[in-house]
Amino acid sequence: MTLKFYNSPFHATHDKETARKMLRKIDLSILLKSFKKEPSLFQ
Repeated sequence: MTLKFYNSPFHATHDKETARKMLRKIDLSILLKSFKKEPSLFQ
């Protein structure tokens, strides 16, 4: 039995392009939340 690894959980359930778009939205969301909590991190 072989294991299959994915770039993200989205890649396991969606086509490649859709998964990339979803991942970009999540990354942006995390970045914006981090900026709100600690603005000095991005200066």
